[in-house]
Amino acid sequence: MYRPAMASHWELALLFVGVDFSYYWYHRCAHTNALLWLGHSVHHDSEIYNLSTALGQGVIQAATSWMFDLWLALFFPPRAFLTCRAVNTLYQFWLHTCVIRRLGFLEHIFSTPSHHRVHHDRRVHKNFGGIFIVWDKLFGSFLDEDAGWVPSTTVVCRWYFLIWVSMLVI
Repeated sequence: MYRPAMASHWELALLFVGVDFSYYWYHRCAHTNALLWLGHSVHHDSEIYNLSTALGQGVIQAATSWMFDLWLALFFPPRAFLTCRAVNTLYQFWLHTCVIRRLGFLEHIFSTPSHHRVHHDRRVHKNFGGIFIVWDKLFGSFLDEDAGWVPSTTVVCRWYFLIWVSMLVI
């Protein structure tokens, strides 16, 4: 049975960065292009900002986001690409929380819940990075939560919801 070779560690690292770079450009374009926004706006429609917000993904998003990854198909095995894409998606799940405030020096390199809260404000189209926030800093789309940003009603952190959920666990 034929099995395509898996990428080396260096290739995986390069692919990992490439997947996040492609995601950054898809995400940024999804906030500026009407058709792409139609698919991505589903993710921004939640009234409450929590982990369940991460799960809202539109069908149009799935049907269009692959176009931004085509260039990776020229250089990397499909299995390696799918693995890196899955890790990128899983990483973004935990960004949708109000429980974690700031993460110190990690805020300079990685997308964090702090950065993503700013992103989910419907008035602000900033902080598009999936795993790395460096893309936003490099391409001028970064806004820090502590830089005078005042949360709108679209980024509502309902603490009583967390208390209710924790009581269910007990």
